[in-house]
Order: sequence, then C-alpha cells, then structure tokens
Amino acid sequence: MSTLKIKLCELNDGDIGSIKSMFHLTKSQRKHDWEIVLSGSADLYIYSFESESSISAWQNHSSSDGMSVLFSTNLDVDVAVDIVLKKPLRTKSFSEVLDTAAKQIHLSTRLKNHSPEEIALQDIYAAENTEAEPIVKEKESILSSVSKRLTRKQSAHRDLPSINFALPEQTEIQTDLIIDHVELKQTLKLLLAGHNDNALISAVLDNLIPLNRFIIPSKTRQILLEIYRKSTFQLMRGWEARVNLLKELSQDDYLKSVQALAMLIDELTIGYKILFMEAYHQGNHPKSKESFLLTINRVAEYSSLNLLHSYCFLRSSQAASINTLHQLYLCCEAAKVLETQVSTKDDRASLSFSSIYNQIILTSIADPFRLTKVDVLKLYRLMAKYTKKITINLLSEDQKQPNKDTLMGGFFCLDLTSDHIPTSLDRMTHKERSLPKLRIFNTHSALISIERIFQLAASSPDDTVYTSEIQLLKKVIPHLNNSYERQFKRIQSDDDIQVKLINGLEDIQNALHTGSYDIANNWELHNRGLGGMMLSNKEIPYSHLDVGDFYGVFEDEKPSSLALVRWLRLDQSNLEMGIEVLRGEPIAIHFFVENEPEQIPALLLRNKKQADTLITPKGLLNIDDAFELTENDKTYIISINTLIDNSFHYDHFSFSTI
Repeated sequence: MSTLKIKLCELNDGDIGSIKSMFHLTKSQRKHDWEIVLSGSADLYIYSFESESSISAWQNHSSSDGMSVLFSTNLDVDVAVDIVLKKPLRTKSFSEVLDTAAKQIHLSTRLKNHSPEEIALQDIYAAENTEAEPIVKEKESILSSVSKRLTRKQSAHRDLPSINFALPEQTEIQTDLIIDHVELKQTLKLLLAGHNDNALISAVLDNLIPLNRFIIPSKTRQILLEIYRKSTFQLMRGWEARVNLLKELSQDDYLKSVQALAMLIDELTIGYKILFMEAYHQGNHPKSKESFLLTINRVAEYSSLNLLHSYCFLRSSQAASINTLHQLYLCCEAAKVLETQVSTKDDRASLSFSSIYNQIILTSIADPFRLTKVDVLKLYRLMAKYTKKITINLLSEDQKQPNKDTLMGGFFCLDLTSDHIPTSLDRMTHKERSLPKLRIFNTHSALISIERIFQLAASSPDDTVYTSEIQLLKKVIPHLNNSYERQFKRIQSDDDIQVKLINGLEDIQNALHTGSYDIANNWELHNRGLGGMMLSNKEIPYSHLDVGDFYGVFEDEKPSSLALVRWLRLDQSNLEMGIEVLRGEPIAIHFFVENEPEQIPALLLRNKKQADTLITPKGLLNIDDAFELTENDKTYIISINTLIDNSFHYDHFSFSTI
C-alpha cells in the first residue's frame, strides 16, 4: 500500500514536537506506513483549537480533503471532526488512532473507486482463497505448531472448538446506510410490490455490502439481516423459474444475473457469520443461547444455498462453503445441539442444523454436476426426505482397517478439517482413516427407504405416481451407495488435440449434409475411452449449456459421431465437460409431418450391430406415428416404437420400417 500523509495544520511548536516525537516512538507499532508533511495535500489533517490560525484552517477544511483530527485535552467535543486525539499523547492510543484512520481511508478509497458489488467480489474471493487453503496433515515443526495455537480463533467458552471464518474488515466509517428497521421494511416492501427480482437484489446489495463492512450493534445487525432474509425468501426458493428465464438471456446478461444472486447469498452468509463470531467470542453457548443457535443455522442455511447455486450454475466456489459447514458441524457436535430446533415468530418449526447439513451433503455426494440445472434443484428438495435417515459417527476399530470393509454400501468418510465432501470409505487408506476429526457419514438407512420406493412403484397399477422421483433417484443411487464406477477406461490424450463440436440438431444435420464445419467450436481433448471423452474450453459461452445436451463430434480422419453431455464443471474460467459418444454413424435425413409444408431435419443413427434409431426435434412425433422419411434419394415409411431418450431440444426414438 502507498504511504499515507499526515499534515500538521498551524499547530504550535509544543504540539508539533509532541506529535513528531510520538510518531517516531510508535513506528514499530503501526500497521500502516505514514509520513508527516508540512505542505501540499494529505490524508489526515491534525488541528488544534488552541491556535487561532489552526481554527481558521479547520474552518476551511472540506470532507473531500481527507480525515480531520482534533488535538485536544478533552475527548467530549461537539464539533464536526472525524477523530479526537487526546492530550497528553500515549503510544498505544496514538498508534491505534493512526491504524483506525488508515482503515477508514483505505475503505473510503475503495468505495470511491469501486462499486459496492466490486468491493463485495474482492472480499468474497479473498475469503474463498483463505478458507480454501489446503490443510496440511503432515508433521510440522514445533515453532509452526505454536504459532498456529497463538493465532487460532478460540471461543471464550472452553467447550467449543476453534473456528476460522475469513470475513471482510470492519471499520467505524459512517455512510448513508439504512439501519432503521421500520424504514428498511418500507423500502423493501415497495420493491417487493414491483415484482422485479433484479431491482430487489440490487437494492439489497447496495445496503447489505457496506453493512457487512461497518461496525454496528449486534442486535441491530440481527434485526436487519432477518428483514433481508424474509424479503428475499421467495427469491431464494424460486430458482426453477429463474433457470427458465435465464435461458433467454445473452451470455453477458446471464452471467450478471447469476453473479448478482450469488453475491446476495454470499453477503447474507457474511452478515450471519459476523453475528456468529461476535457471539462466539463473547462466550455464548448455542445450547443456552437460542439466538446464537439460530445464527449458526442461518450461516448453515446460506452456505448450503451457496453450494446449491454453485452446482446449479457452474460456479467454482464450493470449497469455502463446505469448510464452513464442517466447522459448524464440529461446533454443534461439541455443544450437543445437532438436532435442536429453534422457534421464532417467523420460523415456528425451523430446521435443525443436522437437517440442513445432511441435506446439502447428500446432494453433494450425489454428484450434482451430472444433472441438469432443474434436476439439481429437484434433487436438493428430494434429499430433504432422507436427512433423518443419515447417521454420522466416529469410525469403529473395524472401519479403521481397510481390509475389514463391510460389503454394505453407503459408508463415506467425512473429514471435518477439510473443504471436501465425504469420500467413499473403501477409497481411504489406513493412515487417512486415523485422522482425529474423521466421521462416518452413513447413508444405509436412506438407501433402504429409496429401495422401498422402487418396490412400491413396481407394484403400483399407476406407474406415473413415482415416475419423476424414481427417474432422478436412479440417476443418483450409484453415488449415494458408493457403487458408481466409470464404465470405460480413459486414456490420456496427447497435447493440443482439438475436437470440433456442433450443438443443436439442425446445425448438426446441416454440417453432415453439406460437409461444412464453420460453426463448430474447437475443444481441447484431455482423455478418451470406448464410450466417451473429457474435453475443455476456455472461451465457450456456457450460459445455455446443460447436462443432456446433444452434440455432433467431428475429428480429423475419423468418422463423425453423436454425443450427449454427461457432466459439466467450471474450473475458474475453464469449462470442463464429459461426453458419452453414442454408438453408430449419424446420417442427415429429413421428413414431413401433417400440416407442415417444410421438411424437418433429423438424424438417423446407423449401427451395424443393432437396430437403427431416429433423433428428431422435440415434441413433433409420438409413439405409433407413421410417416415418410427421406435418406439421400431413398424414401420409406417408418413407425415410431419407443422413446429411448429426450431433452429440452430433441427426442430419440426406436422405429420399425413398414
């Protein structure tokens, strides 16, 4: 940081000597670089009302000039100065005044040069990087261990474990914040009446971002946060409608909308984290202080929503939220409040921490990056049914031995000192199983309940009752019982191999028909197997991509093929994608349907080892439909048999030739 300047404004010789002497004595105590100047502009102006010329200089001082300090024997003054510096000077008070002033000056500069949203992003990314630092489990030097003990953030209550949350720096600077709860309710009520989500988010962030960076009483902060929570409650729960709206936006507008909601969740999390740390350091205990437990559950709730948002909209910021949830679990476990519910006027039966935690951990181990955006949201809601079926315990002596693993599925190792989701027990080494903060996350009872649903559906005369739920459960059950295995071995690709992909049935059909691939996007190939590929792209607009999307795959000196997206993940700005290559050679065809004069493009998937299949635009054909299909110069009649697969944009059918 640049050196800050102090200007002594028309002080008498005694005051100048006193300040310069103290400035020299406190050099080693100050956290920021300062220098004293006699002329020109400065960051901090010191005045004394014992000098007529200094009073005159103060009267000409403007708030745009910098901070003003009154050097006085009396702290209780009624003039408009930022800081009162009391005579006689003491080293501690003098260094504290300069450190406080430096913080306010730097924050004022940030507010002047950046929007509230930009400041929030800077603080959030800094917090993510701090919280996501890998935790070293190897033996460390004695000096390093002592240092960590000294800097650990420990509660004043000895029963609670240490907690480390990275939070933005807070200062006492004043702004035009709305801190009156009546005024805030009225302001938000008008915004809610307008039914404009973007305007609501923007207005909340304009006040919430600086609120999280300024010092205010805990009770005031809690009241304001609960008002914000209530006002944005429906917004947090209406993501499915938001997903559909985002499809219509450009990439830039999509990113702005996604980031705005993410920032709102982040800032609400930060606000409740500040409340948590204040109560934590004051020695409050969640078992005896309901407001403290409520704050814990609020942090858990918004950390979970942060994770859900990351899974749904491909944000690479899961580590910090996972680590926060793990730390809170240890805190609630130590306090014996994992299952305790807190009742408030607005939440008559609020969820326990255990329910919040188990729901998002179940969602996480189900590998949500393999689901569509809508299915991620459905999965999260569905997992709420199984939170009571989960048990979390210490490892037994048998479970600590890799050679004694039981065949029963559903055992996961949960490292509560990490920023990772649980790992399948059978993949943990003997050394890893001996870590002190390890727990077994057991999904076995949940799996039994899911199996019961499968049995009920199989015996139900109306098989549509369970269809949607069962389809989703079948996708995730291999991950919940840790039986998922990749079907084909993947072989690493040579560097710089590019694969051309074309998205969309009509564009694929046109490329096959004309042999032109000008609209294709180049993807870098990382590995491949008999059934698929892993690719990445740093430049592709990903706003409209989703699991289940349909691609034409074109490689030099290789036959063209068709593929489905099986998973998507964003690593910083690099989009990674796993695709499943369909068996067979795609052939461009077209057909006509009744009352439609234009021919309709489609794809025939020709396979030498099994029957051909047909891929058509979404919703045009039904089972048992018969129609003419034209392939090159050949026309024949076919009848649709079954629906093999479908997405938002296409249907994949089996058929018979008539």
